[in-house]
Amino acid sequence: MLFDRALPLLSDARAHLEALVPRCWLAVDDPSFLPRATAAIAEARRAGDADATTELLSCRGTIEERRNRTDAAFSDYDAAVAAGASAAPGVLAQALVLRGEIQHFRGQFAEAIGDFKRAYALAERDRDTSVESYVLNAMANLYADTRVAQYEQALAYYRTLLARHTAAGNAADAATSTFNIGATLDQKGDHDQARVHYQRALALEREQGNDEQVAEVSRAIGSLLAKQDPPEAALPWLDGALAYFAGHDQPGSVARTRLSRAIALRRSGRLDAATLDLDAARAHFAKSDNMRFLERIEHERAELLAAQARWPQAYAARGAQLALEQRLAKELREEHTSRLRVEFDTERKEQENTALTRENALHGRAIEDAARIRRLQSLVLALGALVIVLLGWSLQRSRRTARRMRDLALTDELTQLPNRRHLMQSARHMFEDGGRDNASPMGVLALDIDHFKQINDRFGHDIGDIVLRRVAAALRGNVRDCDRVGRTGGEEFIVLLPRTDPAYAAAAAERLRAAVAALVFGDAVPGLGPVTISIGATYRAGNDPGFEAIAKRADELLYRAKQGGRNRVEADFRVE
Repeated sequence: MLFDRALPLLSDARAHLEALVPRCWLAVDDPSFLPRATAAIAEARRAGDADATTELLSCRGTIEERRNRTDAAFSDYDAAVAAGASAAPGVLAQALVLRGEIQHFRGQFAEAIGDFKRAYALAERDRDTSVESYVLNAMANLYADTRVAQYEQALAYYRTLLARHTAAGNAADAATSTFNIGATLDQKGDHDQARVHYQRALALEREQGNDEQVAEVSRAIGSLLAKQDPPEAALPWLDGALAYFAGHDQPGSVARTRLSRAIALRRSGRLDAATLDLDAARAHFAKSDNMRFLERIEHERAELLAAQARWPQAYAARGAQLALEQRLAKELREEHTSRLRVEFDTERKEQENTALTRENALHGRAIEDAARIRRLQSLVLALGALVIVLLGWSLQRSRRTARRMRDLALTDELTQLPNRRHLMQSARHMFEDGGRDNASPMGVLALDIDHFKQINDRFGHDIGDIVLRRVAAALRGNVRDCDRVGRTGGEEFIVLLPRTDPAYAAAAAERLRAAVAALVFGDAVPGLGPVTISIGATYRAGNDPGFEAIAKRADELLYRAKQGGRNRVEADFRVE
């Protein structure tokens, strides 16, 4: 890889480590990078670099988490928090949030809240509104979890975030917050208002061209309609979502969609088709022993078997559901006891009362269920074929918390440009679109502010922030509306030029370099001379293997520009 070939050219150990950190984050979807991440962590520890050690541990944990190795991920996040004690506040806050989200997933609510609280305090102290928003979103997700069910508190946080994103013009984040409000209202049982918010989120996602999130919102709308009349209205939404998830290898989303479609098909009288969907969903969730989904599936199986007059099998399914519900009730009691040890807000007493009420309700339901099962067993044994159709109660359990890739903050708060994650997502969409039209190449520019560390060291980080904001404005003001400028970290930026050619890409790179060189900073601080950037410029053609390869090529060209004297463009427009 060209990026990897550029790393050995950095003779300075600190600069080498600073380059390894973004290289690792670029590889979070590549498990083969794990050995290199481990070697980089060892190098950072030998150098005594707390920032790099913490970031690289967080990065390796993210790679493990995306492989569904949550224990390994938690171990790395835990080590990152320990190393971050002497790191920059923002680096430590990132590690705390990542560890807190794993603890939330495990049901360790007290520990998760503790990490979120520490991360929020660090963000407040540093006035980092991006981290503040991310922590609030993580906290809202925890409150919206059906195991916690503090829906009003979750809605308050989501609405605060929606107001922030709307005021800042962050349409992607506003879509996410709107969807989360709808999902929480859905779980709360306010289906009319839930559908209103789902429809708003769908419109926003379509405006953004985010096909994956359009499919997710469509699945949520279909799941809601499946529980209402007429159930047939749910099927077009669910069929469309299922086609997308199946075509993009997302088995978990496929299984959730098939469970919802099974409900709609069963309520529409299409029992054989419902059985096929339900069996497929059951097979998927059984692999991971996902009790919450399996309990819902056993409930639906009992309903479906009863509709088919298969009474003994319906009885067995209801018994399996009861067993799962009792296991979940036991875990819920333990989770509430743990959760009440630490609080993010001043609501301890209210939550304690809620937890006891929920426990008593579950206990009473368990007694009623057991009596119902015994009555059914007596009828089956005595009459041999007759059974009572088991109806009357159902425990509201709906979708899992919005996926963690939706809760990621997508905008850099300092420059108001797309951040690294958002830019990578946009680049992949652009690249895939271009792949359908090989006559339309895409230019990629990697940019870096020259001697930015010296600016921070000499004038302070406040002046450095002014430089970043003005450079970002200059970049944004000198590209087309269809081009995308993003900040990928520190003083680094990437510019995507879709539907372009080598001549335009070269001219755009030179125009951006000149625009930044022409900036004046005398009003901000006397003595701050011209600020310049170095640029690596390349482009893709239809036969290029993927965006990552083009980005790495641009990175190497950027390093050549740095080595060639800075304040220059290094371009390579060869066709592969």
